Amino acid sequence: MIWLLASMSLASPEVLLETFETWAERLPQELVLDDVRPLRVVINAQDMHTYTARAEFGTLFSEAERHSRPGLVEVVVGDEQIDSSRFRNSASSRVGDVRQRPKFVRDDVRVAIERDLWITSDLSFKNAVKQYQVKRAALEQLGAPYPPDWSEAELADSVTVDTTEIDVDRLRDLVVEASAAFRNIDGLRTGVAEVLSTRGHYVLATSEGARLVQPERTTALYMWADLMTDDGLQLWDARTWLVDDPASLDSDAIAAAADALGRRVVARANAEPVDFYEGPVVFEGEAATGLFRYLAAPQLEGTPPRPRADRSYERLIRSGARVGRRLLPAGWSVIDDPRRFPDALPGAYEYDREGVAARSVELVDDGYVADLAMSRVPRKDLNRSNGHARGRVQSRWYGRLTHWVIEPARTASDRAFDKTVDRALRESGQDRLLVVRALGRTKPGGLPSPIHAVWRSVDGTETPVQALTWQNADRRVLRDIIAAAGRQSVGYMAPDMPDGTTGTIFGLPTALTGPERILVGELEAVFPGASDEPHVIPQPPLTAP
Repeated sequence: MIWLLASMSLASPEVLLETFETWAERLPQELVLDDVRPLRVVINAQDMHTYTARAEFGTLFSEAERHSRPGLVEVVVGDEQIDSSRFRNSASSRVGDVRQRPKFVRDDVRVAIERDLWITSDLSFKNAVKQYQVKRAALEQLGAPYPPDWSEAELADSVTVDTTEIDVDRLRDLVVEASAAFRNIDGLRTGVAEVLSTRGHYVLATSEGARLVQPERTTALYMWADLMTDDGLQLWDARTWLVDDPASLDSDAIAAAADALGRRVVARANAEPVDFYEGPVVFEGEAATGLFRYLAAPQLEGTPPRPRADRSYERLIRSGARVGRRLLPAGWSVIDDPRRFPDALPGAYEYDREGVAARSVELVDDGYVADLAMSRVPRKDLNRSNGHARGRVQSRWYGRLTHWVIEPARTASDRAFDKTVDRALRESGQDRLLVVRALGRTKPGGLPSPIHAVWRSVDGTETPVQALTWQNADRRVLRDIIAAAGRQSVGYMAPDMPDGTTGTIFGLPTALTGPERILVGELEAVFPGASDEPHVIPQPPLTAP
């Protein structure tokens, strides 16, 4: 069944902002419980119009258009050192996140918005008082103190309104035509195209004086196809387009890409399985981007985990990001600047989720981690935000990458790069090279299995790789980069939470500008074997919102 609401014009966010401002000022004065008053109040919402559509083999399967206002009201109690926010109690999950998550009414009726605010702020305040007592008692039992829970920052006073609307008809046609390309390919089990387009505003007001209305818009188109071999091995391939304006999507190019994608899957089914490979690997195109986004990103995002009653601060951060760690080869650098995005890619912002102005940060210098993407939650070694707090409105916000630019110590010409590859192949003793052009998805910190890869012989002949998965691939792989060539900017959807699975059409719009070709000196890969349940049709690798 198709659910489709009538098209709606974008709402004005000013009424939300004015109401939020009033309540952010009132609540610290009017809320009191056992002589406890709020330390600060945060109120925000996304005033968003969303269109989604999904088509399979040229048939529209579902579509929906909606206007929603998911929001957050957080009342915090305590002091500058320890407050009620961010605590994970191992004894009981019921005392944890005190943020209340309302969905505000869609109409600009002030009294109705105030009703939602009163209900949620009252509950948030009572939970905060309870959590503060538990958190303070728990952390006092630890030998060494945690860093403060919050840091000072200069906050936004900015209102920017965008009236761009979603072109529903164009997006519907795009997914239908893209998925129709799979119909002409024998052997496929699934051929899907899905789109998510959002338009709206982020609205924030706090008792500290933040005042922000900021436009947000993203369109993500995702295609995937799969089949199951006779011996139970699922083979699939996928591609995502991420744009600021749907008008920049070329329907003919997308249909051609769908056709090529489907044929690659069928070709892999007919390829000879290879049990084991150990040698140099070239990552090209989106796979070159994936190498960094999966292995480097967790080492550059600095917000520490939530405090725990049974963990010291040092134990919590031990395996995470760390300033001074060698991450990339000597001479390499990484800079992240949320304000400046490549043309046509979405995600740029002037102010982060906490209302702090975004700024450029040099994260890696000469291969070593020099700084981290930070929110207002400090570390012992970094105690100030640099405007990188990101995340879903109703979830936790962390220092996250936005548009990071990777500069190698030296960018080789294509000819010099190929010579380096040939030399590495000879030294490895292999008679053919593994070239990876697309990766699957996994949680940051691990390297996804290739979904598009070829064997390249010495004479330049290429044959498809059926299936491989990496062995022992972590951040240390990046130190073994031998050469880099070309330059590209690729957009992708990062997971809302740092430890979440990478999304397809849902998540945080992010961009990476860096080398188009990467040579890693040595990696191990093995044949994964058949699926555990070969007769069960799996769900598409889509990430739910």
